[in-house]
Amino acid sequence: MELCKLAVDFSDGVIQQSEHVNEEIMEYARQSGKPVLGYQAPDSIADVCDEFLR
Repeated sequence: MELCKLAVDFSDGVIQQSEHVNEEIMEYARQSGKPVLGYQAPDSIADVCDEFLR
């Protein structure tokens, strides 16, 4: 868990790649003030990520 928090600390943003991510980590990411993109369906992830990164 601490490694995941460290990754959030040193990231510009967070993209949730799975439906099953520890909620404590996602809450930590949301409270970090960095952009967070929640889980997206595989068929739409490319378009959503492209928009998120703009």
